[in-house]
Amino acid sequence: MLEWISATNRYDRFPRLSHLPQAALFLVTPAGDELLKRFHLSHPIIPEKSSFRVSSMKIEVCVRKQTEIRWTQLEDVSTTDSG
Repeated sequence: MLEWISATNRYDRFPRLSHLPQAALFLVTPAGDELLKRFHLSHPIIPEKSSFRVSSMKIEVCVRKQTEIRWTQLEDVSTTDSG
């Protein structure tokens, strides 16, 4: 699971990833608004080899697949939850 937790009222975030085929994004904006978005990934990932980047306009998350199979889609549409 990918979790973003606000440390201050800036864009400082501390992510944590697990090997589950699920990612959750939680953040607090500088204005104090909270956002929670869950992604149920199609396949498991390798958290230690995944990365992220936060900018003022977007959050980029790059995940490493556990297996070398081709993903036909990013999310498992049968379990997608928008938060």
